[in-house]
Amino acid sequence: KDRNQVPLKVMASDDGFEQLPLTRQWRGKVPLGRGFSQMDWMRLASRSDSLTPHRSAAPIPMDEVRRHATPDDAWCVLRGVVYDITPYLHYHPGGFESIASVAGTDATRVFEFYHKWVNYHAMLEKCAIGILAA
Repeated sequence: KDRNQVPLKVMASDDGFEQLPLTRQWRGKVPLGRGFSQMDWMRLASRSDSLTPHRSAAPIPMDEVRRHATPDDAWCVLRGVVYDITPYLHYHPGGFESIASVAGTDATRVFEFYHKWVNYHAMLEKCAIGILAA
């Protein structure tokens, strides 16, 4: 490995993905506020049938997902399922900015790059809205 090579971080963009220099703040976990650990998230999720007011029996078009790209209303797609990630943003171990950057996108490639081993559906199932339209 070249010691002079700057590690890169993959971020979603309107055109697909871009690689940005990886800074210290993006290496591993970031400090989260009190009450925002993964255990706190699991506790919150276990107490509720749903953590999103949005549910859809009909397939959801990607254009609709793109309309939900703000920190107050953040949706993303993971492997064909649309999730409202708004309630999870402050619980993300990599920090708010890293997960907020995929709002309004199909985040599958970014997710698989960083979290292949994570059972995202078990963690986000209470945030599932519906299936992405083909």
